[in-house]
Amino acid sequence: MKIIIKYSGMLFLCFFLIFSSGCSQTSYYNTDNDLLDTHVYDVRSTSAQKKTVLQSTTKVVPKNNIDNNYSSTYLGNNLIAEQDILSIDVYKNTDLTTTVQVNDRGYIQFPLLNKVYAKGLTPTQLSQKIKQGLEKDYIVKAFVNVLIKSSNKDKFTIEGSVNKAGVYPVNGKTTLLQAIAHAGGLSSDADEHHATLLRKSPNGQIVKDTIDIAAVKRGQLEDFLLMRGDRIVIQKSIYNRVTVSGAVAKPSIFPLEEGMTVLQSIALAGGFSPLAYKDHVVLLRRQADQSFKKYSVNIKNIRSGYIDDPEIQADDRIVVLESSQRVLLNEVTRILMPLSAIRNIAR
Repeated sequence: MKIIIKYSGMLFLCFFLIFSSGCSQTSYYNTDNDLLDTHVYDVRSTSAQKKTVLQSTTKVVPKNNIDNNYSSTYLGNNLIAEQDILSIDVYKNTDLTTTVQVNDRGYIQFPLLNKVYAKGLTPTQLSQKIKQGLEKDYIVKAFVNVLIKSSNKDKFTIEGSVNKAGVYPVNGKTTLLQAIAHAGGLSSDADEHHATLLRKSPNGQIVKDTIDIAAVKRGQLEDFLLMRGDRIVIQKSIYNRVTVSGAVAKPSIFPLEEGMTVLQSIALAGGFSPLAYKDHVVLLRRQADQSFKKYSVNIKNIRSGYIDDPEIQADDRIVVLESSQRVLLNEVTRILMPLSAIRNIAR
């Protein structure tokens, strides 16, 4: 009887502790505030307008604005460019019929006229230009025909984490996504957010730009036209993963899939464990300086439909914390497990 009274007292004490801790979410939920900034998103939105938990960090790049003098460098146009080889025929004037190459400054050497600027002109426009020059001083009536015999302009280079890297000739105008398709698509280890575009500017300098392929795929950014000589480098992502740890069934590192969300990541880890605090989880997101920013994701509001389930970014880390009440209740259960056996002995 004394043993039963003793354990009854312990039972009362344990349930008192559980009740007194009812206001706390978890015993160590915010103990690391000094290490990382905590941004708690507890959005109470109306049914008319939902809000996302985490705002996208993707920088929206404006459309490419190319002036007319530079537009000749788009892939797929019929304009004459540097290094093009031209066939020029002057009717009944075999001495003037010739094959020439456009130099790096955009000029050709043509009999009688010496240097003629050809870059950016169509074959018809160049024909008219040569005709006017010949008729001015040399021929009464000239009939000139210009053809682009060969051209290196309609080629681009794509390399890195694609299935078929190489130099590709194309017919017609070509966009970024079409170029990736030419290369057989991205490989599984590609970093879709930090690809590099190398492009020659009008003054001859190579300009380096970062492109977010994932944003282009989602329609958030323009699927821009490529230009001759463009070089696309798809970097390998060393962070193309998501880590789920803490109070889940199977903590692990999972490959990041396009469009993966917080709840989907937790599901991959086998779901919440019995001790999990299921209302909020902590998300650690890598910043540009390689540090991590800490966010609290309101799982309860996501499940209720008040807010959207945020998409995971590369190298996100999800930490599911334990509920202090559940931990304490688990300890109470463990301590009181022998009670039934003791009662049997007392009887």
